[in-house]
Amino acid sequence: MGIIGLILTIIIASKPSLAIGLYWTKNKYKAKIDINSSIRILIASTTAAITTFFATNFSTYIDWIKLIIGSTTFAAAYLVVAPIFGAINKNDIDNLKRMFSGLGAISKIINVPLNIIEKVLNLT
Repeated sequence: MGIIGLILTIIIASKPSLAIGLYWTKNKYKAKIDINSSIRILIASTTAAITTFFATNFSTYIDWIKLIIGSTTFAAAYLVVAPIFGAINKNDIDNLKRMFSGLGAISKIINVPLNIIEKVLNLT
């Protein structure tokens, strides 16, 4: 099956270890999977991915320009869509800002998308 077979093998081969790891974590640490949060993140990511697909698939640019367009499109779409679907909330943003606050100039760069997400949250 070529490349498709390789991709399918990698995806399928990782599932048993994932299941065992989740089972072990659940029993040892009494942790639970938050299905609602996972579904919201999946929906936001899928929406951003579909937007990126249409932005790059029908363009005639060379591959490295498509990569830049795709990366920018995905990031912008996810920044807007994630708070709308509830994948990210105000507490998450506050925690991220607090975590990155000690990084100096890097924290200022990271605060730009976090501030955009805050504005989207205030609109919803």
